[in-house]
Parts: sequence; structure tokens; C-alpha cells
Amino acid sequence: MTDERGSSPLALAIREVPGIAIASIGFGCALLAIEGDRLSTIRTVNISGDYHAVASLVSFLLLIMLALAYRKLDAPTHVPAAIVIGAGALMSASMFVVLQQSVWEDNPIVSSIARIVFGLGEGVILFLWMKALFPYGARACAAVLGLGTIVVAAMNSLIAFLKVDAAYGTVSLLPIVSMVLLCYFREYARSRAPRADRDDIPSEDACASPERSMVAGIGCPDRSLIVPSDQAPRGRRVFVVTMMLSLACYAVVFGHIHYQWIPLQDGGTVSLIIQLGTAVGTACGGAAILVLVQYFWNRRSLELYKVFLIPTVLLALWLSSFVNETWIFLYLVLLNITQKLVFLFIMLAPFLIESKRPYLMPWCVAFLSFTAGKAASSLLLEHMSPDVFVSSSVIALVVLFACGAITSLSGSITDYHTPIRGQWPGPDAPDVHDALPHANKLQNACHALTDQYQLTGREEEILVLLARGRTAQHIADTLVITQSTAKTHLRNIYAKMDVHNQQEILNLVEQTIDEQKKA
Repeated sequence: MTDERGSSPLALAIREVPGIAIASIGFGCALLAIEGDRLSTIRTVNISGDYHAVASLVSFLLLIMLALAYRKLDAPTHVPAAIVIGAGALMSASMFVVLQQSVWEDNPIVSSIARIVFGLGEGVILFLWMKALFPYGARACAAVLGLGTIVVAAMNSLIAFLKVDAAYGTVSLLPIVSMVLLCYFREYARSRAPRADRDDIPSEDACASPERSMVAGIGCPDRSLIVPSDQAPRGRRVFVVTMMLSLACYAVVFGHIHYQWIPLQDGGTVSLIIQLGTAVGTACGGAAILVLVQYFWNRRSLELYKVFLIPTVLLALWLSSFVNETWIFLYLVLLNITQKLVFLFIMLAPFLIESKRPYLMPWCVAFLSFTAGKAASSLLLEHMSPDVFVSSSVIALVVLFACGAITSLSGSITDYHTPIRGQWPGPDAPDVHDALPHANKLQNACHALTDQYQLTGREEEILVLLARGRTAQHIADTLVITQSTAKTHLRNIYAKMDVHNQQEILNLVEQTIDEQKKA
């Protein structure tokens, strides 16, 4: 599927993000960093040494405190580069200690502190990346995740063949490398903005979004997946609850499946098979995300895809029960495909649930739900009998099936394309330093034209897309409507505004922007 200019949805999403190669590599480093303690070729993962239930619980509680602090913010925030890099350096140091677990086994305090910092760092570095990527919209974020997971697969395969000391150093440096690339990405994206937007917009009015020219690219990012909070409140509550339960249960099941390969490590061929199976599964997961972006991009598909993840994780769990070298590669492939698709669901939470609080609060809720499942898995593994641990996985699967049934039968939310009027609904607009400077000029201009020509809410939404240079096909895909419906709206807009083509609309928008700037 391509638009009239021959660009596919995936290509358009990629072009929305300036420096997407930098973002993909940096985000990939962050993803591999949070999995770095499970690389079987550089160390033997030890259950008693690695599954610190208390450390997991403490880091989870600290993440909750940070999320609550973020929720109280009433103004846009910019995280200085020094703090960003400092967070990466701190996580790198903690990762070095975690990887060298045998060296620190006589000092449990240092080991526990390192594990707490590592768990806290996972949430912090992913949040910082999400803060930078959010302004570009849901599809662009998914594209970065898809490309980033392919980068993870390549690095994972490379590390498998490095000498142990080189692998230790490489993996330990991943967090700080990721944060350095994040800082570079923010500045690179900012430098690509028109100079007028960099210099003239006050920071308190900042609301970054993709732009390639003064008109064709300016506007709020694709928020068409969101149903506003005043629409179908019951459906929204069902969706939020099922999302939280699903993510927590997935984490519990993942913990059980990972437990199955730990006893098989031999520091040789089997460990290599384990890591390569992880790499292949990660690459397949990244490819699946890109296919989703290209061909199945609408809210209903994004809600239903989690239903199709359940058979995949169930098959991986069944194969893991054989616990031998023959099936370990296959079930790790299935496991990692499912993990990456679940992470996509976490990443898209802010685009699926509109928050009147800071924009990324839904992401925090989703990530904390998954982290709670991981902490519960650690507690069950370390302090409960094997029968209880297995029973918890069965219960988690039952809950997953129930949540999937609710999603598929109810549709979660009945109105998938309610128009969104005006400016961003919350105070925590992304900061000018996080991506590109505020592009609300076009949004304000379209809002003024809407009032002048008495357009409807849906027509205003389409007007914004038209002003960004979008075609009827692209508008239909973005708003999840048929192309004939989109063309009907276009005819109504042209008639009300007394214009004959898209260029005349662009001229009106430019004229309105100039008038508002002078005013």
C-alpha cells in the first residue's frame, strides 16, 4: 500500500524521524542493555545469584515513586544532557557489577545495590528515549522499535562470538552509548527544524512534532489511535485494566520460560545456541513490527494483535517443557518474537490511551505493570516451591486468555476515530530539546480556519493532515476510515473554504500563520 507519491506507510513513518538511524541504533543499545544480564555466552546465568527478589521489589518501588513524581509535573521538562549521560554511566557501572556476579559474591551489599540500580536504570533510559520519540507519533515510534530490535539481533549475534573480556566491556558500555546517542539525536533533530521555529517559540509553548518544511510537515503527530477520555469511558476502563493484567501476566509467563533454559547452559555449544536463538527471535520480532507498521496499522489491529500473541507464547511454553537442546532454539525464537511484540504494546500505550495527566503516564503504567510481573516472577522463583511457580504460570495464561476474549468480543472501545480538536490536551507537552521545536503554528492556523469557515471537528482534523501534505489515501489510513469517506470530507472542506485544490489550502494556511505571527 502506497500513497499517490509512491511512498509506503513504513517509508513515511521513517521519514518522519530525522536521524532515524541514530535513534534506531541508540534505542537498540538500550534494549540490549536491559537484556544484557541474560547473555548466556559471556556468563553462566545463576538463579540464586541473579534472581534477587528483594532487589527487584526495591527497584520496582523506586520506579513507582519516579512515576508519581512525573505525574505531578505541571510544566514541560527538559532533561539536560549531563543528567542523561550520567544516568547511562550509572547503569553501565551497575551492569558491570551484575555481569561480574562471581567476583562480587562475597559482597552481597554491593551486588544488591548494583541490581537495584540496574532495575531502576531500565525504566529510566527507556523513559528518556520514549520522551524523545513520542512527538513523532505512534507509527514512527513503532518503526524505530522495529529497526532497533533488528540492531539488537545483529549486536547479539556479534557478541556471541567475542572473547569474554571484550563481551563484558561491550555490554557494560551499552547504556552510556545509548544515552550519548540520545543526546546526539535530540540535537540533530533540533538542528533540522526551521530556524524561525528554533529561535522564536517560547519554551513554555513547546510541543514538538515532525516537520520538513514550514507548512507540509508542521502539526501535531499522529494521535488518531487515541480515543479522548470523554468518549466510551467504560470501554476505556476495560482496555486499561486488560492491558495492565495482560502485561503483568506476560512477564510471569516469560519468567517461567526463561527459567527452563538456565539449567542447560554449558559455557559452550548450548550457550551459543541459546544466544543465537534469542538473536533470531529478536530479528523476527523486529520484522513483524515493521510488517505491522506497513500493512496493519489501525487501532483495531493493534488491540487484536495481543490476542494472537497468546498462541505463540503458549507454544513456546509447551516447547520449553521438553527441556533439551533439540527444542531450545525454536522455543527461544518464539519467546523473543512474543517479547518484542509485547514491548511494542508497552511503547504504544500513550497513543492508545489519552491521558489528561502528563502524556507519558500511560507508558509508565504499562511499563510498571510489566515490571510488576517480572518482580512477581522473581519472588515466586526464589521463595516458592516449583509447583507454586508452575501454577502461577498456568493462572497467568488463564488470565491472558480471559483478557484476549474480552478484547476480541467487546472491541474495547467502540469509537476508533473520534476527532481531536485544538491543542494538546495536557500540560506535559514534549520539550523543544527532546525532538523538534513546537509545531503548533499549523494546528493553531487550522483551528482559526475551522472557526472562520465553520468546519466540523472531523473536517478540522482532515484539514491539519491536508496542510501537512497528506493525500486522501494517507488520510483514510491515518483516521481509519474508507477512502470514499475521506474524499467526501475533502469535497465538503473545499466547498466551505471556496478552494479547488490542496495547494490553495496550503496558501491559506501559510497566510494564516503569517497573520498570527504578526499579531
